[in-house]
Amino acid sequence: MLSVVTGQFQPYLESALVTHLKGIKSADVWSPIAIVVPSKPLLDRIRWLLAIEHQLALVNVHFLTFHQLALRLAEESRLEGTGHPPRVVDELFFEYLVRHLVQRRLAELPALRQLGRSFGTCAGLWSTVRDLNDAGVDPATALRAVGEGYFDQEDADWLRALFSLHAAVREVGRGFGVVTADDLTEAVLPAVPTSPFLTSLTHMSYYGFYDLTQVQLSMFQAVSSTVPTTLFFPLGSDSSFSFARRFFDRHVQPLLKSNDAPVETVDSSEAIGGVDVSLRSVVGREEELALACRTILDLVETHGYRFDEIGVVARTLDPYHSAARNIFDRHRIPFFSPARRTLIHEPLCKMLLQLAALSANDFYRAAVLDLVASPFYIVPLSSG
Repeated sequence: MLSVVTGQFQPYLESALVTHLKGIKSADVWSPIAIVVPSKPLLDRIRWLLAIEHQLALVNVHFLTFHQLALRLAEESRLEGTGHPPRVVDELFFEYLVRHLVQRRLAELPALRQLGRSFGTCAGLWSTVRDLNDAGVDPATALRAVGEGYFDQEDADWLRALFSLHAAVREVGRGFGVVTADDLTEAVLPAVPTSPFLTSLTHMSYYGFYDLTQVQLSMFQAVSSTVPTTLFFPLGSDSSFSFARRFFDRHVQPLLKSNDAPVETVDSSEAIGGVDVSLRSVVGREEELALACRTILDLVETHGYRFDEIGVVARTLDPYHSAARNIFDRHRIPFFSPARRTLIHEPLCKMLLQLAALSANDFYRAAVLDLVASPFYIVPLSSG
């Protein structure tokens, strides 16, 4: 029930998705279809591609991210009365839970005594536990492996502490009925084969992922076994796709159970023209933004581009957020940025969070010094 289309995102994979959708809708315009993508920015791009650029009628077409699909199945189970899906909570809850468990288990797990008491340490521990969850690691099995000597003896104490912490976090989470967004996917996996939503679909399209956690891969396998599914997988012949190629060969290729479902490749290396790349170096974020603005103006005024045809890409936009608007406005360049400064990144909010966490940290010295050194921490002088 799985077919695969590979190619580079633009224009080949996008064009293949458009052609695929047109083919299904030409037979039955009311046919219920779902398109699932790994992230919201990619979901926005697909909606724009289909609705604006190709002006397709999207009746009965459901657009979902991985997490939105899990939420849909969880809500369905609740309404059907077939289960009580756990509640998704912020990861800050689990960071504090890890801190609490570490403090309570110091006597049982000597390796934990070597850890510092800063909040960053517990955040790092939680990040490791979350990775174990995503990988589908069973803590009981892992602890048994440590006891049977499958790991180096010098790492045994640390691994025993880590897997015990992993087991404790899972136990408390089950007790409270709370999970992270990623854990919700695992919780709704049993509902996939009988889901009214999924079984009502005539086709499912997975688009754009080139890597999955173990839990997400299990969900993909369950869905593709329930609904006729087409996977649009970004893949090319050059070395930049080597990581995606390894994932495809190891995890996707085995799902194609017969030669009746061959992999279709929609691009051709001969059809790809060369790309001009230039490298310029400047110092500082403001100079980087100013250089980007000058380059944009040159493209518009000299080469005839429109502003809406130009994009600016960075590994992360957060460091540029505060200066971007002023510099782009100074150059009279209209722009839209998905980066938003969240409340938690405001210095005053950070200071209040440090203040609230002091007692939980047992007034750890470094945390107290950071707080009293903050310009937002102002104590009025006593008049007496």
